[in-house]
Amino acid sequence: MDNLLISDQVIEAQMRTIGYAGVVLWYQENHNSWVAIYHNYQTGMWVVELIDGIGHGYSYGGPSIGSTTWYDLRVDADSVTGDLKVYLDDVYLFTHRTSNPYRTGLSGLWSGNAVGYFDNFSLTSDDIAPVPEPATMLLLASGLVGLVGLRRRVGKSID
Repeated sequence: MDNLLISDQVIEAQMRTIGYAGVVLWYQENHNSWVAIYHNYQTGMWVVELIDGIGHGYSYGGPSIGSTTWYDLRVDADSVTGDLKVYLDDVYLFTHRTSNPYRTGLSGLWSGNAVGYFDNFSLTSDDIAPVPEPATMLLLASGLVGLVGLRRRVGKSID
């Protein structure tokens, strides 16, 4: 799944931080075109946009979190409207409408000062084709074999 460009998405992760940590979405280049949503343990939630090399930061405040407790961060990103709905521990915090015109790119985790810890990262999107499970494929294959056998049995009884 390397280099898979994502547009609409739900990105989730458990995190804890001593400094600041969060998620990055629609990442295109290191110094240009990305959006980060992160939590600073002292000042709450932030959204940072880097557009054409110029950074824009938006503070939304929110709960103060400690470095020893895990928190669930979820961002629902709509690439058409630019709306980013942010949740912490399944509690809606705010919606940020990004002005970033680049709403397709890579997504992942971000520890801005290398003191972020993450677990249970998930990314869901219509842009990601589902991967069939082996058990599902086995069930489908056995069903098809059964239909072929039934067809042969019905075909012989008619003759």
